[in-house]
Amino acid sequence: MVRDRESFCLDSEVYFTVEPTVRIEADGLTAVLHLPGGAHLSLARLKALLTAANVHVGLEPGALLAATRATAADRDLIVAHGRPPMNGADGRVELLVQEPTAVYGEGTVDLHELHHFREISHGTPVARLLPPGDGEAGCDVCGKPIPAKAGRAVEFGPLLGPGSLIDEHDPSLARAAESGIYQRFTRGGKNFVQIMKEVTVPGDVDMTIGNISSNYPVVVVGDVHATFSLKSQKEILIKGSVEDARISARGDLTVMGGILQGTTRVKAHGDVHARHIESREVKARNVLVDFAIHFAHIRATGAVVAKEIIGGDILAAGTVTCDTLGDPDGRPTVVQVGVDPFSEALLTWAHQRGDHLDAEMLTVRERCRLLAHRVQTQISAGDDHTSEDHALRHALSELADLQHTVERCKRIVAAHPDQAAHAAILVSAARIVVKRMINPGVILRIGDGVELAISLPRLGGTFYRAENTIWELT
Repeated sequence: MVRDRESFCLDSEVYFTVEPTVRIEADGLTAVLHLPGGAHLSLARLKALLTAANVHVGLEPGALLAATRATAADRDLIVAHGRPPMNGADGRVELLVQEPTAVYGEGTVDLHELHHFREISHGTPVARLLPPGDGEAGCDVCGKPIPAKAGRAVEFGPLLGPGSLIDEHDPSLARAAESGIYQRFTRGGKNFVQIMKEVTVPGDVDMTIGNISSNYPVVVVGDVHATFSLKSQKEILIKGSVEDARISARGDLTVMGGILQGTTRVKAHGDVHARHIESREVKARNVLVDFAIHFAHIRATGAVVAKEIIGGDILAAGTVTCDTLGDPDGRPTVVQVGVDPFSEALLTWAHQRGDHLDAEMLTVRERCRLLAHRVQTQISAGDDHTSEDHALRHALSELADLQHTVERCKRIVAAHPDQAAHAAILVSAARIVVKRMINPGVILRIGDGVELAISLPRLGGTFYRAENTIWELT
């Protein structure tokens, strides 16, 4: 009698007391052949076993070959693999507004030009729903299909913040409900977008934000760092400080943390309201400072108000008001009122520019004449005159620009008598008001050509001009 795990041979066939078996795993994706120690199968017997188990998909040639060779130990050979199903990808939201970054030829990025905020028009597509995938069915080792699960559909949901809406004709498309600032945020690992009527910088204007130039109001929660620029065709509110950065507002500019020392200009067509101003050039309508103006250059078409004005120079069309004027150490402080700084500068520019325009126009006219002659000569000779044509068009454009500048200078100079009359009104209304103390080194000017130098400390007062003399109200 032959015992377990033993075999005997009869007419070249191998027989086993423990028969080989084929087991199919529960998921149907794997077929395992169990061979007892010392056993091997002929190809015919192996085929019969697989056929009996209905295994015919994903056969593994290496495992089948191994089954025809005996080994001493028991074996479990994976002789077939099914094809698992590939479930469909979930639907997703595709954001359609690109955020360009200035990338140079070497692959470097200018962190000043990140264009973090984009202005878009009403109706601009901002997001689209991409449908889920159906997936790809698999099959088990017996050839039976295994269905795939379709991906989950998604909705816009909280992705769409204020200012965006779903297209009434295409529910998979979201558009800007109004023109404004496109902003994309990430919360909890998920993006969402909104269209705002102002640019809101949640932190500093720095290398994470880049320069800002917008047609909309701008609110900066933090500081504006040096070397960056911030421009708006509306008002600007900066809750921090302004380092040596260029700031330009078409409306009002409010700097809650102060304007710090720097070489770049800060200007507003409206008012500038700051906590303090340190060694900076500032241009505005009215300049309103909570505390001190230190060694700054202020140009205002209206009034200047501060607690202290120490050093530097102030030029204002209206009244300058402060508690203390001048540097205790006697360093120069110049305050001039009753003069529109921009009208004066424009008139000076018109005179200086006009002095050179005649010579420039003569030179350009001569260049146009020579180029026109060359073009005509080449046309007559049948030669290529493309280069000269281009140069002639450029010269004619330059001549037209010069003629336009001539007319502008003439208009500015012609308007000077009216400006002079306006200047007289400004002078009569202008005042310098010092409520407490005037330090030495202060020069008071009202209008042009009339000044009062303060050489000793004295109490403040209200100063005005009459009959080409600066007087103090008593």
